[in-house]
Amino acid sequence: MNITEKILARASGKDKLEPDEVIFANVDKIMLHDVSGPGVIKTFEKLEKDGVIKVDKLFDPSMIWVTEDHFVPSVDKISAENIVKLSNFTNKFGIKKHFKYGMGQYGICHTMSHEEGLVSPGELYVGGDSHTNTTGALGAFACGLGHTDVAYAMLNGKLWFKVPETLYFRINGKLPENVMAKDLILRIIGDITTEGAAGKAMQFGGDGISDMSVESRLTLTNMTTEAGAKNGIIEPDQKVFDYISERGVTKYDAVYDDEDAQYEKTFEYEASELEPLVG
Repeated sequence: MNITEKILARASGKDKLEPDEVIFANVDKIMLHDVSGPGVIKTFEKLEKDGVIKVDKLFDPSMIWVTEDHFVPSVDKISAENIVKLSNFTNKFGIKKHFKYGMGQYGICHTMSHEEGLVSPGELYVGGDSHTNTTGALGAFACGLGHTDVAYAMLNGKLWFKVPETLYFRINGKLPENVMAKDLILRIIGDITTEGAAGKAMQFGGDGISDMSVESRLTLTNMTTEAGAKNGIIEPDQKVFDYISERGVTKYDAVYDDEDAQYEKTFEYEASELEPLVG
């Protein structure tokens, strides 16, 4: 199995998985922000109003973290009210990791996830934002979900997934000085199109990836969303372990491809032949 399949297999208690299998998997971490959070709250309110369920507790508040990053400082009434809703919600359900705007530790959700040590290699991480894929650069399965799925995961601690096919992108050699990770991922998306990875995993590897900083790798996985991918992922190495250790993460269970790992398709790029696409 490849790294995506292995993380999903472990999370679902299975020894082996094949692409297109539908599983129920345990979720390790859940993220909300000031747009998706109010949407999830509205979902809970509708469930109660319709008599489906009484939402009086969450599966595990410690697995959830919330940040305010889209509409802060608030410039209109709705945005301000959403911040209040978030605060009331996190207080009610005992969610301690609420990073409030103006209170020191706050920022964009997809940088908070790794800069604050909130997600670790090998974990199954979901978030209420399409670019949750970003954190897959740490070797985690990270994907964005809609309000209903996030709400279900918060209530039950697990969620259904369809095991994706994996597209593997091998980068050989070192990028030229004037070429960045952004140029590389734009080239890849240009080649496969914005629908070329729809519902699939995009995995990056090769010595060109090993040469990159963690921040550059995060740029690659961040933009897998623009190719329609379910997740973007990179096997973790010592650079990742040093990075998360500096942020207080000392316990993790990293996952790697098996020797006979299978991919739907493999793409190869010679880094030295790439040109700048960002002016």
